Amino acid sequence: MQILEHGQEQEQTLLFFPCTAEPVWAFTDTIALLSQKWHVFQVVFDGHQPEYPGDFTSVEQAVDEVTAYLKNHGVVRLDAAYGCSLGGACLTRFLALVEIPIDRAIIDGGITPYQLPYPVRKLILARDILSFKLVANSRKILEAAFPPERITLPGHDPVKEYDTMEVYLKTYSDRTIHNVFWSGNNYALPQPRHIVAVSPGEVPWNDEEKARMQALNDKDVSIDYAFMVTVEKFMRHGVENVPDYMISGSRGDFTGAGDIHFFYSADEVLYGALPDFEAACRRAKVPYTAFARPKMVHCYCMLPIFREAKEDFAKIAEILKQ
Repeated sequence: MQILEHGQEQEQTLLFFPCTAEPVWAFTDTIALLSQKWHVFQVVFDGHQPEYPGDFTSVEQAVDEVTAYLKNHGVVRLDAAYGCSLGGACLTRFLALVEIPIDRAIIDGGITPYQLPYPVRKLILARDILSFKLVANSRKILEAAFPPERITLPGHDPVKEYDTMEVYLKTYSDRTIHNVFWSGNNYALPQPRHIVAVSPGEVPWNDEEKARMQALNDKDVSIDYAFMVTVEKFMRHGVENVPDYMISGSRGDFTGAGDIHFFYSADEVLYGALPDFEAACRRAKVPYTAFARPKMVHCYCMLPIFREAKEDFAKIAEILKQ
């Protein structure tokens, strides 16, 4: 991997993760503008520039190498970062690792890891590789997919640029193409070692959960059961295809999460969701504990100003110290 530095005289720092299938020269104008105000660290991925040997391996390796480079050059904090497409995936992982804090970040079309069965992800990979090779090996398809009149910047010669792009795209090795689309869509994000969930709620999605919440309604002085039903409208915001797990968390896949610790009041409506969260943990084989104190209000232990709250807040602090 190469990292090109521009605007070294500037105080503010900016990390620039490019997209795939774009040569360094495609960003010349952009980098020139940015470097008037920023010290720009421009990443050049392995396998993406013919004069630099090597193949792209993974998002994880790319992020590790960028992190090591910045640390070796005394960068302990970045003022800004930008990542597009594959670069957006790299920036997502970079942010999640928090090894070098970033004040502001723009993720432009970045992919978060697919949450799909392995065979489906392999089919998507095959589609992506085929699409790339069709574009790389056919000028007609290249111009149909990326019309020159829409893509070419004013003042640039579209014929000359597309002649150059046609040659450039053929420099990608099969290994780089495979790894770009596999790793870019299936890279790993770090999981927390411990999760403390204080009074987690959800829109009730089965009759048993609804009945449990309704049974607790008269005891809860903070949240009414009606709110847990009505809130779905606000969460969807007019969009019907919101994934179920975003509306009702216990319908999600907890696989890979660290141990989870639930804290509830035994007299709050949301306590009715606990059995479904426990079932989600068992499905994913995630270790968990559950604690519920009677006669408390919603999220009581996050207000450590009375005895019971202080005791349970201390339990949370001990979990997080491990």
